[in-house]
Amino acid sequence: MNTLQKTLALIIILLIPSVNLTAQDYKEQLAPIYITMAKDQQVSTNSFTTLHRKLIKIETFKFRNEIKKADLNQSILVFFSDDAFFTIEKAEYLKLIRKAANRSENALEFTNFLKKRLPKIEGYLENDASLLQLFEVAQEHTTHGKFHSFPEFYSI
Repeated sequence: MNTLQKTLALIIILLIPSVNLTAQDYKEQLAPIYITMAKDQQVSTNSFTTLHRKLIKIETFKFRNEIKKADLNQSILVFFSDDAFFTIEKAEYLKLIRKAANRSENALEFTNFLKKRLPKIEGYLENDASLLQLFEVAQEHTTHGKFHSFPEFYSI
């Protein structure tokens, strides 16, 4: 009986510090968790600037092709900022950019249209320097932009 008590005491003495050491492993920042209803969805954690730069760099950019690709992939864009968490389907975001470019005469109207439609990220859109280039690229490939540039090519 005395041996059993000594053995149990020794085991307890050895286990308590090891449990205590491993139980206090804190992480500075937890990994993001993505919850989606559909299977095999692609989730991108791009910032707006990164996505805009990708769209600007595409040499043969066509909204129709990019929207079809996004629909087939069922891509979801997840955007993080200091004060907001926002998710939107990539196809819907591309449609919104196309609509904003069609209805805008300049980059300011383009930005205001996006801010009205995406109020959760209004602060981020105000500070995004890539919106001017995105507007120029997007307007080239919209109906409004083609009609707008028509007189330049066929001046009388």
